[in-house]
Amino acid sequence: MPMAGLAAESGIRIELTFESLVDGILATGTIGGRADARCRRCLRELAVDVVAPVREVFTTGAARDADTYPIEHGRADLEQMARDLVLPALPLDPLCRPNCAGLCPVCGADRNAESCGHDQVATDGPWAPLADLRDRLEE
Repeated sequence: MPMAGLAAESGIRIELTFESLVDGILATGTIGGRADARCRRCLRELAVDVVAPVREVFTTGAARDADTYPIEHGRADLEQMARDLVLPALPLDPLCRPNCAGLCPVCGADRNAESCGHDQVATDGPWAPLADLRDRLEE
């Protein structure tokens, strides 16, 4: 499951100003919406606002290159531009709050809601032998 994404029904707000160029159109403004996300520590569902600035060029056939979007049949399709700008603006590691305690690695309890009594670190993980060695060296 991805940590953040835009649901189809969430709606994207696009506010653009279009300026005519010699070989195309310059679109400037903002694009944004509400994204569904999961806290990277406790996996709680949350909603985050995503806003990205827009400064993109749309061109027709001969003037088209990799840095522009196409104008086809007299229309500029905004879908690819919206995807290209909104997806990188999604949070990579969303948190429900800055001091989220996360899930217990032993029993999986949400440490924000309850205290399960386990240590902060699981002792049976892949690093357990190194933790044992550290404990023996500290004695």
